[in-house]
Amino acid sequence: MKPYLSPAALILTALLSACSTDSSTPTATEDTTAISELGTFDAAFTNPQGGTMRSLSASVALQPATPLGAVDIRVAGSGMYDDERSNRRYLWGVFEVTNTSKTNLSNLTMVAYTKAGASIGGTAITRLQDAQGRAYLNERVAQNIRPGDHLNILNSYAFQGLTEDEAQRIETGARTGKLIGTNDDVLEYGFTVINPRDGSQTLRPGETGTLVLATKLPLLAGNAPQKFNMSLLLTTGGARRVTRNVGESNESVHLRARLSGAREIAYIGPDTNTAPGRYRTVRIPNIRLTTGAKPTYLLDLEEKLSSCVQGLQPTGLRPLNNAGPMVTFITDDGAAADHSRLLPLFKQKGVVATAAIATQNIISGDPYFATPEQVRDLQRAGWEIASHTRTHPDLVTLSDAELSAEIEGSKRELEDLGFRADTFVYPYGSHNPTVREKVCQHYRTAFIDRGGANDTPLNTNYQLRRVAFGAWTDAGQNTMDAYKAAVDSAIARNSWLVFMLHPGNREQHNEQQQQYLADTIDYVRGKNVPIVTAGDALYRLGAK
Repeated sequence: MKPYLSPAALILTALLSACSTDSSTPTATEDTTAISELGTFDAAFTNPQGGTMRSLSASVALQPATPLGAVDIRVAGSGMYDDERSNRRYLWGVFEVTNTSKTNLSNLTMVAYTKAGASIGGTAITRLQDAQGRAYLNERVAQNIRPGDHLNILNSYAFQGLTEDEAQRIETGARTGKLIGTNDDVLEYGFTVINPRDGSQTLRPGETGTLVLATKLPLLAGNAPQKFNMSLLLTTGGARRVTRNVGESNESVHLRARLSGAREIAYIGPDTNTAPGRYRTVRIPNIRLTTGAKPTYLLDLEEKLSSCVQGLQPTGLRPLNNAGPMVTFITDDGAAADHSRLLPLFKQKGVVATAAIATQNIISGDPYFATPEQVRDLQRAGWEIASHTRTHPDLVTLSDAELSAEIEGSKRELEDLGFRADTFVYPYGSHNPTVREKVCQHYRTAFIDRGGANDTPLNTNYQLRRVAFGAWTDAGQNTMDAYKAAVDSAIARNSWLVFMLHPGNREQHNEQQQQYLADTIDYVRGKNVPIVTAGDALYRLGAK
């Protein structure tokens, strides 16, 4: 095996090469229209659990499922990255792919497909195994094992999006060649091989490229698989394209296009960016991740909800004349610090907040969390009490019955304790159409975990955005200047700014952040901007 190059080293190699060659034109003759299917593979991922990040080691194996003569594939490494704030783990395998044929191979791409009779939840996943080594068939978990978003630490990762027509043509060719079954279904995403010599998507005879299979999956051990398998179909040919991945900057995708000799750049969903002059712009409405009558897609584009409480819909909201810019503070989880750190400060400043309570936390007896009586103190001080589920799970991984227990159950438990909850806060900001439909049947509004201020009039009241304060902030955004800038922007745009607090996280929400909180409240009041609860804000925005 050749020495393993890290993703950063691979992109650096390509950049150095690009300085001496003109990568805007292809360096080899390529077929840009015909797509050939070369064989199928089974990718086996091992997701380590327990211990610390330094002691954990992921592994990914790739085994041919059909005879293959055009390429040789060897494991080069693996890795993972945990995004704790959104409860997601990125897990990837790196492979060396050598062209053993006598012709150039362009756009070598591992395309995901569903294997009839083995697919779990209509996905490319064919096997799930829990931490105890037991097989299980959690469709919601399988549907949340997805291609990874863009990561700066994984620059050689080449996610590829396919149009519906392209996926259909690949499926037809693979069925004709008897590589997949007549009821198997090719999905609309894949992973493309990159030539580290020049960053291109072409391998000449004897050359070795890099393939990165990157996935994103739930992090929590309770719903995270220890092992899972994915069905992949290796293709070559087609248009020379790069796809802008979720979270990727324009600069990054333009660089990849230049290095790869691409002719087109694909943008997914409502992305309104346009490729630079010499590239063709391709619009892909969404990326289908599953088969079936109601497929799961890469982008969660909000659909109209039905059976919402009081028939509430965003289009029915009409802002009152006094809506104006507003600021709301929502504190998550029901920590005792809500009572010990926030309540005295907010009382001193003469303002109120919204406390999002996970009901099992406050009745657990754990001293980290507030007691029901302490939460009543918040309510008596004019605070709003909101629901944050019963046990703070990742809602998108739950069955319908489990969803009902968490969403309806938390409202019922709060009512039993003497609290009325009309506002909901998604744990980890995790939600999808199924979750939102259930939430809207019991609550008037719901919040995610970040995204900036909410412009008015609202175009949603079940995906309301927040800005992290003190804990779980984006890099460089935990300064007083950043908080003041968020307030100033909300005033300029006449927006509703909602700050997200986690005062129990004393490592991040330290005494400096507590002082910033006091100063921010003063700054907001000095600008004559009202500080209101979530429920009051919604009323001001027209929800009666």
